[in-house]
Amino acid sequence: ASDWSSDVCSSDLMEYIDHKSKIHPDDREKVKQLYMEVKEDPVEIREIEKDGTISHTLLELTKFVDEATGKTILVGNAKDITEQKEHRSEER
Repeated sequence: ASDWSSDVCSSDLMEYIDHKSKIHPDDREKVKQLYMEVKEDPVEIREIEKDGTISHTLLELTKFVDEATGKTILVGNAKDITEQKEHRSEER
């Protein structure tokens, strides 16, 4: 088995998540786990926008193995689900 985790979960990525991203501080460990464990299940997180409002995002990772190099490649998708979350809370 190849050791892809050191490539994927570089200290630069972890540093970015901790200090430069807009990911809510309470959700940063969840995002790190997503990358470290290469979970392909969607994860819901909060992000802090420039104006201070909280948005809700659904993160999904898909893992591929490059046949030529044998390296694992992660493709991420982030979907803003703020409106759906607000609509659901209004229904309650």
